[in-house]
Amino acid sequence: MIKYKATFSVDIASFGGRIGEFIDSVNTTLSTCGISEKLSVRSKAFLIEVKLAKELNKEEKRIFMNALEKSVQETIPQYSVKLESFRRKSGNVQQLASSVA
Repeated sequence: MIKYKATFSVDIASFGGRIGEFIDSVNTTLSTCGISEKLSVRSKAFLIEVKLAKELNKEEKRIFMNALEKSVQETIPQYSVKLESFRRKSGNVQQLASSVA
């Protein structure tokens, strides 16, 4: 099995309350100083480990990543979830070679 690790982040402001108020306040202050950029605070929130029978090629990886991100976003849309990384976990090739031998 080939293992992949998907790391997701969430928009901290989407939690609302005092955090959202703080970010709004900073953005208002920035705009009064002539800065048009907006503060955005994201935090790594969770990871998903995926086990597949084979290694994905570039196109399969792109399709899988898009489907995974879309699925998570549709499940919890209120948190502005973003897929930050999708990587094969190290050690998979050796483990696979050992199991074949």
